[in-house]
Amino acid sequence: MINLNLTRVVRDLLLINLIFFLLTILGLTNSMALYPIGTEDFSIFQFITYMFIHAGFFHILMNMLALVFLGPSIERAIGYKRFLTFYLISGIGGALFHILITMIMGKTQMPMVGASGAVFGILTGFGYLFPKMKLQIWPIPIGIKAGWFSGIYFVTEIILGLTSTDNVAHFAHVGGGIFGVIMLYYFTKIKRN
Repeated sequence: MINLNLTRVVRDLLLINLIFFLLTILGLTNSMALYPIGTEDFSIFQFITYMFIHAGFFHILMNMLALVFLGPSIERAIGYKRFLTFYLISGIGGALFHILITMIMGKTQMPMVGASGAVFGILTGFGYLFPKMKLQIWPIPIGIKAGWFSGIYFVTEIILGLTSTDNVAHFAHVGGGIFGVIMLYYFTKIKRN
């Protein structure tokens, strides 16, 4: 049996995401996506629920792999209560940042789903806390330091956000990364004092 050594909050977030994914397959989560502010479908609670709704199997798979492989190290470093706060603020911050930037750019806002903002907070946070730790990214045969990987991925998301015409909320990723690093800076500063 595989032992993933999941921490308390990572395990719970994984289970919640999987339950919501099953509910999505059954068509029971339509009102839980984050709809554009000002529309009749928008509700403030969607800033939380959108993080647990995914657009398909590959979407949830990639987000949950990042949560499972990177999240426990952060949770162990800052504690489970702070980790939950960090995760939720990264996700909410990612959504707010995406909304702000798309409004500034004059882009049409679409309903948003996925844990990608929160997970991108985990990715950049991992690079911030453990910059020299080597990550093995399949199928690349050599490891890359977490600080470099998260930095390159972060810049890539900015470029994609500015140039891409796909329906991916690239600025939610960027915002999640920004909020995640700010939260970890704050939490580690408190821990040092």
